[in-house]
Parts: sequence; C-alpha cells; structure tokens
Amino acid sequence: MAEFGWDPYLHAAVRAFGSQVHALVPSERERVLAFPKSRRPTKKVQIVGSVVCVHDTPKKLVFGIDDGTDVIDCILWDATPPSESANEAQIAHARVEARKVEMARETLQLGVQIRCVGRVEMYQEKKQVVVENIQVLVDPNEELLHWIEVMLLSRKFYHKITYVDNPPILPKWKQLSSEKAVETEDVLKSQMLEHIARVLQSGRGHFYKEDVLKAEELVVQATTLEQGQGTEGDAMKRARAVARINKEFHSLVESGEVCEVDPVEGTFCLPDQSIDLEPIAFAFLQARAAEGYSKTTFGEVQEHITSIPNVYGANWEKIFHSLDGLIASSKIYEVEEGHYSLV
Repeated sequence: MAEFGWDPYLHAAVRAFGSQVHALVPSERERVLAFPKSRRPTKKVQIVGSVVCVHDTPKKLVFGIDDGTDVIDCILWDATPPSESANEAQIAHARVEARKVEMARETLQLGVQIRCVGRVEMYQEKKQVVVENIQVLVDPNEELLHWIEVMLLSRKFYHKITYVDNPPILPKWKQLSSEKAVETEDVLKSQMLEHIARVLQSGRGHFYKEDVLKAEELVVQATTLEQGQGTEGDAMKRARAVARINKEFHSLVESGEVCEVDPVEGTFCLPDQSIDLEPIAFAFLQARAAEGYSKTTFGEVQEHITSIPNVYGANWEKIFHSLDGLIASSKIYEVEEGHYSLV
C-alpha cells in the first residue's frame, strides 16, 4: 500500500479524453490502469461529452459518452437499499444515492451534454467508467474548455515520466517512535493549516490541493521531517516531501479540519467557511410560497443556493441533507419525492 500514494494522479479525478481512457494499460505495481508512456497510475477519470446511447435496466443505467475522440461506456448502478440494522447516517446516504440514480434517469437523454466522474474498470477486456457523479452542462463552451485542459495536462503531466516508475524506499520517519511520529505530523499539519489560511486571506473563497502541494515552505518542512538518506538526489527528496504533504492533507480532510467543496473541480475550504444551508433553503421555500407556488423541487432549491455568491461547500448532497433537517424540525414536508412545501 505504501506505493499507492506516491502519485497524486492516482487519487484525483483526472480530466481525460475517451480515447485516452481506452489507451490506458495495466500498471504492474499499483494493480490499476496507467497512462501508456509515463506509466502514471489513475483510478478515476473525468469525461465531458454528449450522450449517444442510453440503456436502462432494473439494476443499472448504462449510457455512452462521445467526446469527439471515442465513445466510452458508463455504468451507474442502482443504490443498495439499507439493511434493517442500518443507522440514520447509512439510511440518509442510501436515500441520497437513490435520488442521484433517479435524477440521472430523468436527465440523461440522447444529445445531452454532461460531465461524468467515475472509476475506470475492465469488463470483458473492455474499459468502462463506473459513475460516481454526473453533471448536466448548459454552456456548450464547457466541452471546449475541457478539451483545452486535457491537451495542456497531457502535454505537461500525463505523458511525463515521474518518480512513480522507481518508488523510493520507505522514509525514516516510519521508523521513529510513535511519540516522535505524532509530533512531526502535528508540526506539518499546523503549518499546512496556516498556509491554507494565508491563501484564503487573499480573497479567494476556496483553494486547490495543488496550492498546498506546491507550497515551497511546506516542501522544505516535509523534507526536513522525512530525513532522507544523504545519497539521495534533490529530486528524490522533493518527491518524498510531496508524497508526505499529500498524505497529511488527506488526513486533514478525513478528520474534518478541511472540507471538500466540489469533487469535480477539486476545491476545498475550511470548516468555518461552510455556511449553514438550512436557513437559506427555508427562506427560499418561504419566498416561493409567497409567490403562490404550492411546492418547490429539489432542483430549484439547488439552483438557487449554488447561484448565491460566497456560499462554499454547497454541493447537492449537503443541500439534500439541509432539506432533510428542515423536514426533521417540522418546518417543511415532502409532498412527493423531490418536491417540498411549507408545513
């Protein structure tokens, strides 16, 4: 497992063309697919294109995306119903997943332009994407922008041979005592949070993981903590440092000290930036009722909240949970699935 974290592209939703997905080859070390020239491994891809075929079955939704380079098959499995012993969080998650599949069935029509994020898997010697997220695109320029981004990333990163082909030995910090290891991790984490706060002070409402991975002060600190062998070159020491920063960043996300805003765009924010969405959703439903509307759809609530400036972390899952919270507090009720009204 130690080799899995060396390359950040392994865990990112990599922007790619359909032809690039079909060109991925098996990676011997990581047991996942990789770009053929650089051998950089990847698990997830992000495809933008038009829906050219849809096949709905009782257990899954199968559709094809054509981005102009090739057609890639995508699979969206139906949500698994929660077990009788499931807790409230698991039941809520199952409802969210079921709603995601239902919305996909409603919106995926021939010719619709979408952005699809999912895991690349092999099935019957053919590559397919197991869908995790779907976004319907309104602006046709989104696909042109995706093309430009993929071409630039391919030229600079995807086809560039990296240290992943020759992963370094385990860093010495893993051989330290548990007390020393905790101490060094805390030093780096605190510096990462301070750096993130400085980035956000510049007026940006969110930040990218690259803002942290490329911070020179953090690379210097991580290099000091790694205490690599004296015979290692500067490139290898830097690779160790970036891998260490990447690992600690993911631990901050898992502990809730850093919040993910948009998994597609790869943006993050701090917890105190996340705004309580329940009052916003409730005020919108009140305004709709005052205008004479008897009910409001989830899509209308989502469109309203995401259009408000400086509201960070407002993805569809958090909006769904905010509506569930209003239902639990008896402020609104669900008229029918995905349609809400005031009590």
